[in-house]
Amino acid sequence: MGNSRLRFQKTTLLRAILICLSLILPVSSPVFADTLGPTFSGIFPGQDAVISSGSVTITLTVTDSDEVNATTVNMKVDGAAVTPIRQYGWIDEWTDDYTTLNIYYPANLANGVHNVEVSVKDRVGNVSTLSWSFTVAQPPQISSLTPADGATVADRRPLISAVIKDNPTMDAGSVTMTLDGDTVRAGFDPVTGKVSYIPPADLANETTHTVTLAVQDASGNTTQARWNFTVNTYREMTFPVDDNACQKCHSRTTHPVNSCGKCHGTNLDPYKPVYPLDDCYKCHYNSGNYPASYHSNGLPVSVKPDHPVQTTDSCVGCHAGTWTTGIPPYHGVTNTAERHRSTSTGCDTCHAVALTREHQRRTDSSGNALTCYTCHLNTQTRVTTAIETKDSSCSACHDLGPTGGHPAHNNGLDSYCQTCHSDSILSEPQFHRSNGCEVCHSPGAKDIVKYSISVKNTSCFSCHEQGHNVNFVQMVPEDIPQYPGFRWSVPQDARIWAGEPWFKAEYNTAGAKFLVSDRRQSVSGPEVYAWYDQNLTAAGWTRSEGPAEGSDNFAVTYTKGNRMVTVYFYGGETRDPAAQFIGYRLEILYK
Repeated sequence: MGNSRLRFQKTTLLRAILICLSLILPVSSPVFADTLGPTFSGIFPGQDAVISSGSVTITLTVTDSDEVNATTVNMKVDGAAVTPIRQYGWIDEWTDDYTTLNIYYPANLANGVHNVEVSVKDRVGNVSTLSWSFTVAQPPQISSLTPADGATVADRRPLISAVIKDNPTMDAGSVTMTLDGDTVRAGFDPVTGKVSYIPPADLANETTHTVTLAVQDASGNTTQARWNFTVNTYREMTFPVDDNACQKCHSRTTHPVNSCGKCHGTNLDPYKPVYPLDDCYKCHYNSGNYPASYHSNGLPVSVKPDHPVQTTDSCVGCHAGTWTTGIPPYHGVTNTAERHRSTSTGCDTCHAVALTREHQRRTDSSGNALTCYTCHLNTQTRVTTAIETKDSSCSACHDLGPTGGHPAHNNGLDSYCQTCHSDSILSEPQFHRSNGCEVCHSPGAKDIVKYSISVKNTSCFSCHEQGHNVNFVQMVPEDIPQYPGFRWSVPQDARIWAGEPWFKAEYNTAGAKFLVSDRRQSVSGPEVYAWYDQNLTAAGWTRSEGPAEGSDNFAVTYTKGNRMVTVYFYGGETRDPAAQFIGYRLEILYK
């Protein structure tokens, strides 16, 4: 029994020693060689991708636990070797991660399919190769929009243009431009890629116009540009932007203040305020009067404050920003014109649609320029009512009457002529009524029409010299007297004398007329001069050139507004005082 116990103890001890050795000594396992190359990820553009720009940076990431050898990178694009940018990853600010390599290659590629091939080795020489393809389908590029998007131009027939640049070739026949929805015939220069169009007629004034330009390239890729511009030929009514100007119309005591939060915000970032009074201490600096009752957890809440706008606050300071809290910006010049568009129709041929632009062109009865305050500080009931009710029609403040507030345009026709015509140009049925105001009041009107308008001559014969197969003779204006006792010619076109030494250049214009008398032997030059000076002065004319008293040979000029008249008196064959006397004659030039 003793031997058996000894053998058991020895066996047990041996097993314990073996177990301890197994725990202490490492156990050898089979060793395998690394034959795997790096792996690829983050490939852009991806396999079979279609991208819309040929300007692309081809990128991919290579990883390997045995480290990636950046010097072994070989890259080909469409079979041509290229040198990409290679950049290891990083573990921290000072330590590179050699197990990760980022590869970048900026390329400018034409439309079509492109093949990329990349090979790279790890630290022990295992190589991996990747190849893939993608497609560039870049549509034509449209740039240099003219007029610029959002621009305002004063030309009613502006140049509308853009430049088209395509990757390979474009289909010139596909270039299509529209203006306000209508297709127009724009020119295209294939060398410069410029598309251009000039409207053949004036575009609507004070109006925003929309242009679209579409084009397709040979591969079928299409693109379109759309932009807007505004035509406005009128000057804007300007006004100062300061607190004094604001308070001409807006009182601090009636300023709507209905929410603390709209002004004071939440003060989340004092360096990037999103509210005008983001900083509490703007008002409460070094003050114990902190409005704690208006705050919840230290922030303003949306309750109505019990204080008026502080007198130290600036109107412009709050209303000049683009806040997200509902505080409106002050109204700018263009915005003001849009807010004052008249609802009256049919007047825009001669008048601005925006009341501010139209009023800017006018003066009051004393010659003072009209301003914002002319209306907004006006105490007349009809003006204040129009502002309160937002009635922007012309008739809200002006008495227009049956002729729309315009002169009657009486033409002086007698009852026989009125059988077919009428005594007013506005209602004349044969021509003027159907052709509208613009037939006369337009830049393209005839010179004689412009002249007649400038001198406010509404006689038919001021513009029309013939009709019904007869020549018309214009009557001499009532304020140009003809000396009694002479026989006078009918008015003639003064320009027939243009170029003569005595002829004044101011009369070389449409509408200028010439009168000539017969000759008389016995008449006094000083008496004739005195008679004309007295009668012309009484008719509102002012002597501007010539002698202060008469003689037997004189020339004297008078003006009246934009009108002019010159009276000649001489006794010879010519106007030379030394010419032999053959009888006294009078001549009158007027316009």
